[in-house]
Amino acid sequence: VKKVALNSLMNRAAWSVLDQADVVIYLLDAEEESFDGDLDFFRSVVKSSEAPVLLCLNKTDKLKREALDGPILRAEQLIAQVKDSIPAESATNLVAETPFLISAKRKESLEEVLKIAANGLPEGPWLYPADDLTDRSQKFVCSELIREQAFRCLGAELPYHLAVKVDTIVFNPGIVTIDALIIVGRPQHKGIVVGKGGSKIKELGSKSRLSLEKHFEQKVFLELEVTVDTDWVNDPLSVSNYAELEVENFMNP
Repeated sequence: VKKVALNSLMNRAAWSVLDQADVVIYLLDAEEESFDGDLDFFRSVVKSSEAPVLLCLNKTDKLKREALDGPILRAEQLIAQVKDSIPAESATNLVAETPFLISAKRKESLEEVLKIAANGLPEGPWLYPADDLTDRSQKFVCSELIREQAFRCLGAELPYHLAVKVDTIVFNPGIVTIDALIIVGRPQHKGIVVGKGGSKIKELGSKSRLSLEKHFEQKVFLELEVTVDTDWVNDPLSVSNYAELEVENFMNP
C-alpha cells in the first residue's frame, strides 16, 4: 500500500498521544479479508502503550452472524501473534484474547467497551468550558459536515481523496451564507463529484445544506465549487492546510 502524507499524518497524530492515553481502542474493519497488515502496527501499539488495549471489530452490522466467524478468528490470531512476540509485562496490556464486536448503528454492542473505557479513565478538571462542543473552528466543523455527505453520496472510496475547505461563513439575519471548495486529487475525480449534468454536486449540496441548517438551526445558503489539487494527499502543505493543522507539527519527525 502506498504510504501517503495523509496516512502519515493520521499515524503520527495517533502515536503522539499514545503515551498520554488512559485506554487504547484499536479498530479493525470486520469486512477486511485479512489483518496481516495490522500485525506490526498493533504489536507496536501494545508494546509501547502503558494503558489497557482493546481490540475491536467494527462495522459488524454489515455481516450476518455466521459471516463474523472468520473475522473473529483472524482477530484472535492477531492477538495471539502479538501476545507471543512481546515481553510478558507488555502482553498484560491486552484486555481480552478475543475481539470486542462493535457497531455504531447498534449502540448496545458498544456498552461493554464504553464501560471498560470509563473504568480506566481518571476523573480530572475540565480542560474546556463545559458547554463547548469542540475546540475546532466553525469553518472546520462545516467542512466536516459537508465531507460527511460526500461519503454518503459518493461511496466509500473517493472521499478519502477528497477534502473540503470552507472559504467564508457570513451570518445575516435569518440566513447563513457559506462558500466552500471541494478539492479532489485527480481530474477524473472532479467529473465523479459533479456527476452527469451536475446531478451529484446538486445532491451533495442539498444534503449538506440540510445538515448545516440543523447545525446552525437556521436557513443556510451553500455555494459549492469543485477544484483539482493534483495528488494533494501526498503534499504535506496541502494536507496541513485542509486539515487546519500546524505544518511544523506534521513535518517534524
